[in-house]
Amino acid sequence: MNNLNRKIVACVICAFAVVCVYGQKLHKENPILVGLFQDLDSMFPKRYLVRQNRGMTTYNLNYYFKDAEDKVQYEDTFKSMFAQLDKIRALHKYVETIDTVGIQLTKYVMSVYSDNPGQIDYVLFEVGDKKLGFNYVANIFGDENTLPSGIRYEDEIYKGIEELYNMYIHRDNVQDINVTYESNNNGRFFVTWDKMYMNRQVKAVKYVVPNCTQEDYKRFYDLFQEYMRKYDVCVASNDVFWEYEETGLAFVNKKDEVVCFGAALKDDGTLCLIKSEGGNLPRLWAEGNINWDYNCKIRSVYYKTPNNVGCLQGLNER
Repeated sequence: MNNLNRKIVACVICAFAVVCVYGQKLHKENPILVGLFQDLDSMFPKRYLVRQNRGMTTYNLNYYFKDAEDKVQYEDTFKSMFAQLDKIRALHKYVETIDTVGIQLTKYVMSVYSDNPGQIDYVLFEVGDKKLGFNYVANIFGDENTLPSGIRYEDEIYKGIEELYNMYIHRDNVQDINVTYESNNNGRFFVTWDKMYMNRQVKAVKYVVPNCTQEDYKRFYDLFQEYMRKYDVCVASNDVFWEYEETGLAFVNKKDEVVCFGAALKDDGTLCLIKSEGGNLPRLWAEGNINWDYNCKIRSVYYKTPNNVGCLQGLNER
């Protein structure tokens, strides 16, 4: 093989390698920790938040026990879960156990070994008297709050998502609603709730599509997941008020602005769709005609406890 042919073969191999990298995740997820999250999600549905891009995944789940009996029925399962954590190779590990009258807590905080160079894994799992919390981060980039840039494939991203949107927003009886909400562009947070990060007003159009099913919602979820594996975008999925689920995709465009697409399926079969440019979507974007002003007391609503189930009144309190 002459030198020219060697160079051609080398170029083909390099090009193939680039295509392969852009078609897969760069980080590896620990199967035991993902399994724990999936088990908790099946035990306590619609209590979660998952954020992903090709270099990072975060799994979050919080649950407030209804009463002492609600916790007791899962005690053996929790012990088994903590035992699984003990089997994982940890770089650093902190365990706190309290068992006294009126106070019970088991808490694990671990940085977990990964054979993927440059990757940082972190897990927190705690079970107390009133609340359960789980957080697992698999991250090769080192900053889970940074949105990736979709500049390289921006046209393809817009084209594919808007084609799917157009299949729904032009149906009969679809409402289109102009909305404005406070958001940010600098913090790169996809799902935001703290007023300290809000620095701009963002205008968007929300579409309300009646008579939809889980299969309709899944089309958006699957497309966002496909694009997360192919392009530099971030996707997120979470519950809202423990009642319904939403999913979304975000990236930074050529103008250095955050672009967000979102889909949410209400229990009554209403599919809500949204697209915004210039800032991140709030978690409550699919709600009705409410004041999306994050100078209000949003925390008590976002972290919903048994004392304010379904409560929206706090949104307009100062």
